[in-house]
Amino acid sequence: IDQVNFPYKYSLIDGDGLMDKLEIITYEIKFEPTPEGGSRNKTLSTYYIKGDISAKEKALGMYKVLEAHHLLQNPEAYA
Repeated sequence: IDQVNFPYKYSLIDGDGLMDKLEIITYEIKFEPTPEGGSRNKTLSTYYIKGDISAKEKALGMYKVLEAHHLLQNPEAYA
């Protein structure tokens, strides 16, 4: 166990609305301490596509919409 970063990794193999387009989705989560005494969460999502790339493009589009609306327009909410 990494007592410094507390990494966590899991895979989604069934049940998601995109699973007809994806083989598997893997998530890697890492917690890092902050100088203020809290923690920062970093998440890496890896999509393994079935056939064409359209599912990946849709997922990236969703993240861009979320980033533009939530992160860029409301940065004070994520301090």
